[in-house]
Amino acid sequence: MEKITTGEDVNQYIRENIDSGLLNHKEFFWIILLTRSNKVLGMKEISSGKTHSTTISFKEIAQTAILANACGCVLVHNHPSGNLKPSDSDESITKQAGKVLHLIDVTLLDHVIVTEESYYSFVQNNHIISP
Repeated sequence: MEKITTGEDVNQYIRENIDSGLLNHKEFFWIILLTRSNKVLGMKEISSGKTHSTTISFKEIAQTAILANACGCVLVHNHPSGNLKPSDSDESITKQAGKVLHLIDVTLLDHVIVTEESYYSFVQNNHIISP
């Protein structure tokens, strides 16, 4: 099992497991599911949307984590615009997801935004993600 401990690990994992040609076309949202020791259990696409947004379901995030028996997870989405700055919506989604996951005893370890050229880690940039 591959282990994820940093935003760079998430960036590398996502690029190895998606068609990177899609990063500039429309927005996608994924969840990476982890064991207690941060080994990858799997990854699931939660949603795909338009060129500038996608709608996510907190219920689906929680259900996916429960079915995988995950202890932790990382949220990942792309910005087709190439802008790495998190939107207000990105920050709100991160906080809400953290609260939902906390209720089912799953730790939200990070939220990473990827673009064709780079990535942005909420944790590495000192954004608070815990409930």
